[in-house]
Amino acid sequence: MYKPFTVELFQIQQYLSKQFDLAHFVQIPLRRDTIILQDECGEKIAFTCQNNIVLQSPIPSTLSKEESAAYIKCLRQTRKVPNLRSFQEVTRWWASNPTPLTYQQALGLPDDLYIHYLTHRLIDDEDILRIVSQEVITEDEYKDIRLWCRNGNFSRSYLGAYGVDGNGDSYKFIWNYGRPDAITFVFYIKNEYYCFMHGIPYPC
Repeated sequence: MYKPFTVELFQIQQYLSKQFDLAHFVQIPLRRDTIILQDECGEKIAFTCQNNIVLQSPIPSTLSKEESAAYIKCLRQTRKVPNLRSFQEVTRWWASNPTPLTYQQALGLPDDLYIHYLTHRLIDDEDILRIVSQEVITEDEYKDIRLWCRNGNFSRSYLGAYGVDGNGDSYKFIWNYGRPDAITFVFYIKNEYYCFMHGIPYPC
């Protein structure tokens, strides 16, 4: 869940909390001094903090997907960035180093996972085992799993599609992947297809 991690982002949040009911918005950090405020209809406005003053601003342009990938590749080739594994490590690097990357680009998250990352608590090992032990999980729980895997846990886990049948879309998760004590879990996602096959209104 999002918490300000630069002085400028903290000042913007303090300002926004006095101007808006933030329960109805998503705060999307774009740069170290800029936040996008997105409402429930998807409308966006930007706020920037300069010289301790918060102002509404045009939404800044950002690198394209191809440009950001090329920039990250160049950083790795020149060894100007350490091997960052967790979201916390990426956040610290992004907040303390000049970079044209947005926060989302630095984290390497697609839109759905980025919004989920900003609005939900990151799960831990106990949570992941509880979730994957269920026969059916929600779409939000599936996003939790995907974020957990990306948060420094790729090397010890596997997550992938398992199949499609009359019940729905099934997925396989392997805990301690590649080790003798590996454990395999298979579960369904309660998505639109699952709800249709079970006669449940979607979203369910």
